[in-house]
Formats: sequence, structure tokens, C-alpha cells
Amino acid sequence: MPAKYVLTEKNGRYHWNLLATNGRVIASSEVYNSKAAAMTGVRSVQKNGATDIVVTADELEASRQPAKKTAAKKTPAKKAAAKG
Repeated sequence: MPAKYVLTEKNGRYHWNLLATNGRVIASSEVYNSKAAAMTGVRSVQKNGATDIVVTADELEASRQPAKKTAAKKTPAKKAAAKG
């Protein structure tokens, strides 16, 4: 049996959990104001999860750092031709 999404509603707000085949929660959503919004979140995870990659926390942090700027090389100025 594949993993499954369990959608719950409380006080008009929606939340989902993704359960592994052993019944354990492996992902949990934010709280949504509508069922439609919650289902959009489920579909997004279904669509994008198949192409996700795994990175370490260090790799993630490094990717957030701005690239270091390298100083432009200065070329010597050309001497003005002598007027004469």
C-alpha cells in the first residue's frame, strides 16, 4: 500500500499529514483556510516530490550565501600622445 494523505478539518481550517505505509507521519502541512487550498498543497507535494533532491544543511546554507565578487583587473592607463 502506498503512502497516503490524511486531510483533517477543525473549526473550518484544514491540515494534512502524509502517512508512510507503516502509519507514521512523514510530512505535515501548514493550516489552510479552505479545503481547496489544502488539496492544492497536497497536489503540489505529489507533483514536486517526485523530482526532489536531497542536500545537507551545509549545502543549503552555502547556496544561500551571495557569490563572492572578484575584483576587476585594472589595466594600465595609456599615456596621452604628446602634442607637438
